[in-house]
Amino acid sequence: HELKTLLRAAERARTTPTVRVITGPSGIGKTRLLARFTQACRDYGIFICLGRCRVREHVRLNAWEALLDGLTRMLSSLPRAE
Repeated sequence: HELKTLLRAAERARTTPTVRVITGPSGIGKTRLLARFTQACRDYGIFICLGRCRVREHVRLNAWEALLDGLTRMLSSLPRAE
């Protein structure tokens, strides 16, 4: 159910900026869910950035770092003309 919900959100993200937050207790399967989701996104040609914010981290705007790193890698991989 959770994977289908994420995939529907990814489809909507093609036209509307979308953010989803995955939460739950340790060991419930969040990492496995995200692994399956990111693979499905890649299979469909959907660009996705992942980041992780831990409770005890005190880095300002930490979530943005993963987004900027992912965008930088993606844009750097494009042919110069694009």
